[in-house]
Amino acid sequence: MFPKAPMKLITEAAKCGDFDAAVELIREAIGEIHSTISSEVQLSAVTEATLPEAVVRVDETKTPNIKEPELCVDPIAAPTDSPPSTIQAKPHDFVCEDVHVNASDILREDRIDCKAEGILNNDSKNRVSNSTSTVTRSQDGWEIKCDVDVFRPCQSMRTKIDGFAKTVLQHVGTDNTAAFAAVCFEQMLQREQELENDFCVFYHSYNAAALIYEVESEIARYAFGKDDKFPPLPRIIQKHFNGVTIDDLRNSEGAKHHDCLPEFWQLEICASVTLFAFESEAPPLDCFRHGYGISAPLGQLTMDLLVEATGRSRESSQSTLKALLNLASQYGLVAHGYDSGGYSSQPNRLGGQMLQVFIHRDEVDDMVYHSLPFGVPIDTPSVKRWLTGEDSTPAVDGQVRILMRPEVFLDESRGRIFHYCADWEFLGGSPDMQGSRAAFVQEIRKILEPVLSQIPADELRKRLTGESDTQRAARNWREKASAAARAKAKSRPVLKSDVAREEGNSTMNGSKKKGKR
Repeated sequence: MFPKAPMKLITEAAKCGDFDAAVELIREAIGEIHSTISSEVQLSAVTEATLPEAVVRVDETKTPNIKEPELCVDPIAAPTDSPPSTIQAKPHDFVCEDVHVNASDILREDRIDCKAEGILNNDSKNRVSNSTSTVTRSQDGWEIKCDVDVFRPCQSMRTKIDGFAKTVLQHVGTDNTAAFAAVCFEQMLQREQELENDFCVFYHSYNAAALIYEVESEIARYAFGKDDKFPPLPRIIQKHFNGVTIDDLRNSEGAKHHDCLPEFWQLEICASVTLFAFESEAPPLDCFRHGYGISAPLGQLTMDLLVEATGRSRESSQSTLKALLNLASQYGLVAHGYDSGGYSSQPNRLGGQMLQVFIHRDEVDDMVYHSLPFGVPIDTPSVKRWLTGEDSTPAVDGQVRILMRPEVFLDESRGRIFHYCADWEFLGGSPDMQGSRAAFVQEIRKILEPVLSQIPADELRKRLTGESDTQRAARNWREKASAAARAKAKSRPVLKSDVAREEGNSTMNGSKKKGKR
């Protein structure tokens, strides 16, 4: 009935509780706005006989909420045009939508919600002529479809495979989760294409680490004023990275088949370099549902994080950690492995989580090295040249280790993170949606706020970075000035006079050495 209606519109219309009224809302909205978002999951027909039960019933906990994944969009605190000491963490609460929704506004919101340069606003005519897609259906009637614009380059499409859309559909499965997964992968490729000119992309699959990533993200919200949609953040203690180079990481003990060492784990993450990285330890297409994890002292690492960020003792932080583990278990996150509290190793919901990590091309070689499993380095002169296609060997496949500097991902001009997960109930949502990540963020705040609120935000930032706001602002200014100078020197054309001067200097130096003999 409405093959082009965005999934979010159908979901919100269903909240009214009346099928005829929901149909009228959708019809009016489509009549008012003549453009649609092509990446939403479509239904075969909106009837009670064929429509999945989750849409007919007014039960938000079972309604697939296909929402824009979270984007790291706010610049890091300590701007250069104002005193850093004036920076304050800001409370950012979701605005819950009223049951009587304006469907037209929902469509407009969907079109502008993503700040990655209108990533989902592709011209429909171009999509028909430039994209490849194969459509199948789940047993409940959901379309399993992935549109890929093969004429727009991106990093994942530099992997040599036979058919990108076909490969996605061969790996997502055949159930309702497959329909959701196909949409997620379609969006990932679209984002790659939008950011192709400036960023390299990496895919980090995980499961058990979900809790500690969410704790680090909440600490970032308090310290740096990030909003509730800020994505999971793998690392937040910047001072661990001060003075550490990518060569230090590459030559460390952890890169010698010991990647589970705490001192190595606290600095890096493993990631695949393409959606089609089947030579990686954790191929994204295969790990979407259940994620990927290795044995790591997550309980110890989470406790260390709480103690270092808050300054509290391990004993007083034990109750906080216990509350966090109980919350994770309630939301279906993997809590097993953090302690011996009897948490199930098999959560009652799909545990796969994935971060799409973008790093600006100018910073890639300073943050990333090519690796084998266990973090063992592969000699690659430039990761940037490899992934951008400037160096055709080796093939764009496999994995890397990323020196996960927090400050890069607090500044969207340097790094961006988008969050996906296999459990559509957990992805995005709003606080009033039971089981959603938005509701989880509110609950994790109730646990951490009594602890974090006792620390002034500027003091917490100093604990995390090892610098005052003023010191950090000055360092950032020096680094940007230095980078600008290097870029200017690199772009300066080589003049004949420069070559002659260099040759003259070389000849003179040779004569001096000969005279000394």
